[in-house]
Amino acid sequence: MAKFSLRRYEDQARVSLVAALASAVTFVGLLVLVVRRFSLQELAVFYGQPTRIAILVATAVTALLAVIGFGLGINSVGQRRNEKQGLSWAGFFVAAAVLVLTICVFTFFFLRGESVGR
Repeated sequence: MAKFSLRRYEDQARVSLVAALASAVTFVGLLVLVVRRFSLQELAVFYGQPTRIAILVATAVTALLAVIGFGLGINSVGQRRNEKQGLSWAGFFVAAAVLVLTICVFTFFFLRGESVGR
């Protein structure tokens, strides 16, 4: 059995799916941070400084993992030596969906966020 190497397209496909699923998990955390502070009456997200930092960090980590999953998925999907095409496609599409949703949630927070407290 061969060792793990990102030069092998099968390993890229596996890492793509793992990174995409990890980005989905961190996206859920980001969504929880934003939704818990969302007020339906004012249509705004009220936050303090620690919450703002947590949302920014969660957005950055989610976007980074999604970009890694997207990039490795798209790189390995069309290669002849890749016997795990399904993993490549799954990693690509999950990462793309999470990346788009992350951008949407962060844009909503950026536009509708209201700082309160110190």
